[in-house]
Amino acid sequence: MDVDEKSREQVVKERQHSEHLEETMRTRKQAELEHGVQHREVIEQARESLAKHRQQESHIQETMLERTEERLEQSSQEG
Repeated sequence: MDVDEKSREQVVKERQHSEHLEETMRTRKQAELEHGVQHREVIEQARESLAKHRQQESHIQETMLERTEERLEQSSQEG
């Protein structure tokens, strides 16, 4: 192999290596973006679930308070 052939071969190898690195970087970036979207979706679902739980808890407390007040009124009317 003469110098020109070796030179061309080296250029081809370097180009292939560069393309491989670029593809790897693109793949990683895409995976990071997809993970970020999924992460945000999970966070949003958790927030919605927490808000719903708080509303249910508040409703239960209000209901218990109303029942307690009713019972107190009934017992004061009876006594």
